[in-house]
Amino acid sequence: MRDGKVSATTPSVNFRIWWDGDKASELLDLTHVEKWDPATETATRLFDPAGVVSGARNATPFYGDLVGDWREEILAETADHTALRLYTTAEPTRTRVYTLAHNPAYRLGWTVRGYLQSTYTDYYLGTETRRIPAPLVTTPGATPSARPTTP
Repeated sequence: MRDGKVSATTPSVNFRIWWDGDKASELLDLTHVEKWDPATETATRLFDPAGVVSGARNATPFYGDLVGDWREEILAETADHTALRLYTTAEPTRTRVYTLAHNPAYRLGWTVRGYLQSTYTDYYLGTETRRIPAPLVTTPGATPSARPTTP
């Protein structure tokens, strides 16, 4: 027992990002992505792009599931402020989840409604997740699908 503390070490605490292909989220701070290991109380830097800057909130201008494979990408501004770069992970994954942008709670998280926070789905997406509810997607003249999917 550690006097009520979970860890004596403090990892990055800015934003959560699904980056490397497992269902555990990573940490996004400034422009880099880190993986926290609670067993060793250490963080490993997974991604650290050169030549880009973070904004006023110590993060890139935008991150989210833009490409659509459920993992999130990072949109960063170059240090000379002349371009935006889109970064995505190169790690393969066997986890199959529909694009997070299909989830209404996730899309709502993309809009700034005051305090800037990480985006989340309306279901739990983490290491223990076994089944993910199918998105409610309809097209004109079709009936909605409510079939659960398995990652």
